Amino acid sequence: MTIENTRKRARSSDDESQQSKKQQITSNSYRTTRSKARQQEAASPNAAVPEEKPKSNNVINVKQNTGNIKGLNESLLLSSDDELPSEELALSKIIKSVPSGGRKKGKKSKTKKPNYLSSDDEFPSEDLNIKNRKKEITQDNNQGSSNSKLNPTLNRQDSNELDDDFNKDNSLTIPGEPILAMVKKYYYPARILDYIKYDKYKVKLCYGYTRVIPRNKFYTRYEKEFQTCELGEISMAPEDPDYHDPKLIETICKKEEILYKVLTGNEKSAWRYDRFIEGGKSRALLAKKISQGPFNLSEYNMIAKVLRGMFIPEVAKTIDRKPIVRGCKMISEASTSIFYNYSKDLQLRFLNDVMLPEVIIRLIMDDEGVDYEGADNKMLMEYGEERWVEDLLAERSSFQMGREKFS
Repeated sequence: MTIENTRKRARSSDDESQQSKKQQITSNSYRTTRSKARQQEAASPNAAVPEEKPKSNNVINVKQNTGNIKGLNESLLLSSDDELPSEELALSKIIKSVPSGGRKKGKKSKTKKPNYLSSDDEFPSEDLNIKNRKKEITQDNNQGSSNSKLNPTLNRQDSNELDDDFNKDNSLTIPGEPILAMVKKYYYPARILDYIKYDKYKVKLCYGYTRVIPRNKFYTRYEKEFQTCELGEISMAPEDPDYHDPKLIETICKKEEILYKVLTGNEKSAWRYDRFIEGGKSRALLAKKISQGPFNLSEYNMIAKVLRGMFIPEVAKTIDRKPIVRGCKMISEASTSIFYNYSKDLQLRFLNDVMLPEVIIRLIMDDEGVDYEGADNKMLMEYGEERWVEDLLAERSSFQMGREKFS
């Protein structure tokens, strides 16, 4: 028992010694802190000089056990002169010793490293720019798709696929343009009904069948291939190249004076003359204003022969197998007309696009008793709708004959 008591006393003495050392360290640290605070206040020029107050006579016995100090009123432990915590209060805040087992187990807190830019990272890299750009484009596309759901018109794009009028041939008269359309290697008379899309057209053939064909599968009267493409078999009344109608020829010759005015540009009603003189598109569109009128193909071609014999007899003798030459009595006066400054090819075209319709209009006026405008409309609308196939083939035949003679 004596040995155990001795050991207990030794342990108690050691504990008291350690506790005394801790109190001494805390007291020294506290005095140092108070001394520094007073020095800073004294060094400050604006610091007010505190009034000396008598020290408190209250004596507090600080027990060795720090647990009892916690129960004291801390306001009583303040120093009366500088309002800093007293030594006794500082001793009461002794930090508890860390348990022998070490720190409590738990998740380690990760210290976040500062995000500094190195010398190489002062500016975003090219890969980062590309990545950000792709992200922006994706966001724009997503926003555009969401907007298009709200407004369907946003789905429209300025492209040839959506705005397909870019591929449309604006020189064509739709509906109604007469053409030669290819069907199984051969070409047949047809008329354009509508433009579909992707450069395709809906056409109606002379036999009544309807087809959808691309633009490169048909020719208009203004294209060279219109005169040379190979035609398929067409059941029509055959043309008589030697057709001769003296009465009709005489009727045409009696209109020499009015035809002379048309040739020289002195007939106000003959609007085709002005269009031909303008040239370009105006001249090209005249070919759409031609019709056989009430005449069949043989009669139509004979009228063309009479006109060639009247105004260009030298050319008529080289073109027509049996020319009908009736020299115009006023030909000497007409020689000053711009018509005679044209090439032979343009002279033939002028007779076909201007003079030939003018003769037919005058004949309709005499036969049906209508004015110029009424006869013009009848020629194009009434007779033209019935005989458009013959008109188209007549134009092809007329062009072919002219080019064969000059080739």
